[in-house]
Amino acid sequence: MNPYEQYGLYIAGPQCFYPRGYSQWHGHRKLAEFYGFTVVLPNDHSLKLDHDDPRKNADAIFADLREVIERTDIIIADLEHFRGTEPDGGTLFEMGMTWARGGLLYGYTRDKRPVGAKNPFIHFDADHRIRGRNELGHPYADMPFVPSIVASTMVAEGDFHDGLKMLMADLDERKKRNHRDPQTDVPEAAFPRTRKRDKKTVFLSGPARYHDDGAAIYKRMKAVCGTYGYEAVSPLDGAEDLFRGTEDPVIRACMLFDHWQEQLRSCDIFLGDLNDYNGLEPCGDTAFEAGVAWKLGKECYGYMDSASRMLDRIPNRGGHDVAGNVVENFEYPLNLMFSCSMPILSGSFEHIPELIKAGIPQKR
Repeated sequence: MNPYEQYGLYIAGPQCFYPRGYSQWHGHRKLAEFYGFTVVLPNDHSLKLDHDDPRKNADAIFADLREVIERTDIIIADLEHFRGTEPDGGTLFEMGMTWARGGLLYGYTRDKRPVGAKNPFIHFDADHRIRGRNELGHPYADMPFVPSIVASTMVAEGDFHDGLKMLMADLDERKKRNHRDPQTDVPEAAFPRTRKRDKKTVFLSGPARYHDDGAAIYKRMKAVCGTYGYEAVSPLDGAEDLFRGTEDPVIRACMLFDHWQEQLRSCDIFLGDLNDYNGLEPCGDTAFEAGVAWKLGKECYGYMDSASRMLDRIPNRGGHDVAGNVVENFEYPLNLMFSCSMPILSGSFEHIPELIKAGIPQKR
């Protein structure tokens, strides 16, 4: 009897960018198959990637991923930091997609210490408040990852094999729990209830949630959205009373995550700030929420100060960054997960709602 063959396991991570990364990826796959999992990956299929326009090659990869996610019950992700202090944004997008369809999330990292212990940019300001890069606040410095990952994902400390062993142990325990109470492991039960709104609403996803002046920033953003007939919701709305009675960072992450999920699911439009955050990747919460929003069928838009192509934005030599990792060359500004799933608009936020109101085709 094979207890795990019923599960479609997706192995996520930035290995496709690493020197010799595909060898590592194939090794992970063989190990998972040894234990009996049915592994599903986008590169299982032969794709036509000879378009003159490299963006069409990226679109073909993403279209294949859409089908693969439909067969994914579990994702196990490499959560090592990538081009900064956040995990690979594309990996977090895939995790968000899997979460949105009720899948189970697992990850692994060599270092589960809090971000404050491993982020070289973290420091105290003159008032002894914790700061990250560009002097932004860093309220999750006592967590190993952004709240969206802490709250949604079971994370092992170690390598892929450690994560896989943790996954198998948890699946065995879930069987016991389900045998005693079949309602305890219904994926839909983990989704917060949503509420209906009167106007078309925008969820403002981005790292401003961690800014000292976040409330004022979101107030201005809401005013801009209101000019074009939208109601806007920010991650800070209603969050000030969440933590009364607890200092536990895991419970705090869960409260934030559930709150943000409720807001996102009750909105019509996802609008994500995809500018670099703590390195050369977008905010991890925004990357995860982008995957959730796209999978839930929301209207999705991203924006950046400059949406120039990655080869022009990320320092590289011959298409490889300082660590030797491949810099994507699909003529897109970001990882293809974002670029192939939503329009990425260029410019300051003040102009973005106007562009959306004017009508921009969705990528579906």
